[in-house]
Amino acid sequence: MRKYAEQTKLSAVEDYCSGSAGYREVAHRYGVDVSSLRKWIIAYQALGAAGLKPKRKKHYCSGQLIPDTTLSFFSA
Repeated sequence: MRKYAEQTKLSAVEDYCSGSAGYREVAHRYGVDVSSLRKWIIAYQALGAAGLKPKRKKHYCSGQLIPDTTLSFFSA
């Protein structure tokens, strides 16, 4: 899955919303999948430009944050 810059997403969405072209043509102009463009448009309509910002990734707990009692249980 390729990642696109927030500005690319916004430009593509605004291009589509201007009514100058349909999904396929706009997607072709920006080199993106039509399905990606549709998702961006839905997100933009629901949340505005904030809907196009990258999602935060889940970070997993490192061993340093696990309580000592849990660590001692697994090391026994």
